[in-house]
This record gives sequence, structure tokens and C-alpha cells, in this order.
Amino acid sequence: MGNQESEVIRYPLEKLSFSSKAASYNPNLLVVMVESLRADMLDPVVMPNLEDFASNNVKFMHHYSTSNDSMAGLFGLFYGLPGSYAQSARTEGLSPLLLDTLEKRNYDFGLFSADNFENPIYYQSIFGKHLNDATKISADEAWVADHKATDNLETWLNDKTPSKPWFAYLELKSVTEYEQGGDYERPFQPSLDNDLANVGEHTTLVLKNSYNNAAYYVDSLLGELFDTLEAKGQLDNTIVIVTANHGIEFNETGSNSWGSNSNYSKYQIQVPLVIHWPNQSPTEVDIYSSHLDVVPTLMESMLAVDSLLSLTPVVRTCSTWPTNQENGYWQVTAATSLWCNLTKRQWSTNSVTTAFMTVTTSYSQKGNHSFLC
Repeated sequence: MGNQESEVIRYPLEKLSFSSKAASYNPNLLVVMVESLRADMLDPVVMPNLEDFASNNVKFMHHYSTSNDSMAGLFGLFYGLPGSYAQSARTEGLSPLLLDTLEKRNYDFGLFSADNFENPIYYQSIFGKHLNDATKISADEAWVADHKATDNLETWLNDKTPSKPWFAYLELKSVTEYEQGGDYERPFQPSLDNDLANVGEHTTLVLKNSYNNAAYYVDSLLGELFDTLEAKGQLDNTIVIVTANHGIEFNETGSNSWGSNSNYSKYQIQVPLVIHWPNQSPTEVDIYSSHLDVVPTLMESMLAVDSLLSLTPVVRTCSTWPTNQENGYWQVTAATSLWCNLTKRQWSTNSVTTAFMTVTTSYSQKGNHSFLC
């Protein structure tokens, strides 16, 4: 793949081939990205609809973004690569292999964002030309924009027919813009909308309650979306992924860290991952996973990548990742492209990963397991 500092990237490393039966299975794919949603929001009190959806599908208990900032977190999710390669992809306008494959298979694309895909990585590399057809949102407040984006997606879904597969992406912003508030129910108090709230004296409580209220609102939108999918019978042939680009911190570490992109605590990098995969039984997955695992899983289990250069496909189950803990630090050495298939919960070293990432790295971080499966 080359030097991480280089502006040139070889991606994929090798040309992928696909199973002869790949064209016979073309499920729809919906990815919902709730910006800045941390993992502990997946709770029956704060987000009852998402929690209910998770309990009936595959819920990952220890999932991590590839970064604590928006750009690198999105890059890892769509490319299956560390964020250090993002600049190369942006410079070359390199689109994700996943989306290229979906386009070649004639998937319809539906792209919906509350801020009209403001992050540069969307138009520089991830979606590129596809944004020309994206539905534009006009709204001054994030909570209104989220409602419109979700409504637009539901309208788009109502026009879909079973004869043609589709890919849809929904980006919601109310959680990251929680300080704006909005005209929605606010069960967690005191929050910023309450005149009696004293931010100076109870800063953490007031801010976190406001954040919880925004998550509660977004959950109501997700509930409506899940109902639409079920009513249309779409869940029988649709893979649904709900996750976030990163989390957010309210100084839980006591290091004066607030928001995101300020440290690598679990509050900033651990995010929800809920997957609805048709015919998969409800499961709580108690292993470590990361955004690096999502695209390889989809390429293998959804799109049937089948390389002639496959090595031994399974080297160990995901729960037996070799780690060492010393003085409170987890030390991990990863070699030869290990990744975790999220549907099989098995480590693989086949050419799916060879095409994405062949590295030998050492990773050490106190209390942080962000790049494990």
C-alpha cells in the first residue's frame, strides 16, 4: 500500500475476484451514521428504539471507530483502512472499493445528510460524483435537518422496487449539535434549555443531559425509520448498519478533555455498532471490533469476494486475539492483514484483507483497544 506519508496510494493492493454466484445475491445496504454518538448511548432509557432494534439483531459490545475525529472515522468506515491513509485517498479522489463494487452491480444510490455532506472527505473521495444526485436539505437547525433527511430517505425507500438493489446512507447531526437543542422532548434535566440549570456549577451534568436529550430525539427518528423498513418488507433483504464516526467526552478522564479529537479515551472512540443481517439470529457480540472490519466483512459476506490467492481463511476466533497487558497498557502486534468477519466472528487472513491492508504494526495504548476485533 506504500508509505503513509506519500500522496500516492495503491488501493486495493491486488485485483479482487468474486465468486461465480456473487450476482445471485444482491441485498440492499443501509448505513446510518449518527455523528458523535458514543457507545453508552445504546441504552433502553436514552435510545429505546435503537436498543430494541439491537436486541433483535447483532449488537457489538466493544466496537471502536478508527479515530476520535470525523474525517478519519469516516475514512476507516468506508475504506477499511487507518485514517493515516486518508490524505492520499483525498488527493487522488480515490473512491471506496465497496462503493465501486456496488456501482458496478447497478445498485441505486440514495445519499441523505443533515448538513449536505459538509465534511470534505465526502466530496473529495468517498461519494464524489454520487453527491450530484444527493437530496439537498435546507434547514438552519440540526434537529430540523435530521428530521428532513430521515423523511427524505423514507420517501426514497417508498419508491424502491424489489427488482433493483439499493445502497442508502443517512447522516444525522443533532447529537453532535446538542448545544443547539431543539423543539423536541427533553426528558433529561437539568439541561441547557432549563433556565434553572447552572452550567458553571454543574457543567458536566448539564451538558451530558443535553447530549442525552439529543440522542433521545434521534432515537425517535430511527424508530420511525425501522418501522418504515419493516412495513415495506425491506428488512428481509436489507443489511442495516447503525454506527457513529466517533464518540464525545465530558471530561470523564479528568484530563480537561471535552468533545472529540482531544484524546483517545473510550468515550471518544468507542461507538455503537448494530447490524441487521437477514437470517442472522439476535446476538450480543462480546469481542473487540473496529471500523476496519466493516468493509472487509461486506466485501466477503455480502458481495462474495473470492480470491485465487487466498491463504488459510481462518487463523483464530476473534475472541482469542493475542494481547498482553503490562502496567495498565494493552500491547498488540498485528501482522499480515488480520481482520474480523463481523458476521462469522472469525479472524481471517485471506486476500480480502491483502487487498486492503498488509501491515505489521505495534499498538500500545493505556485503557484503549480501538483497533481490535
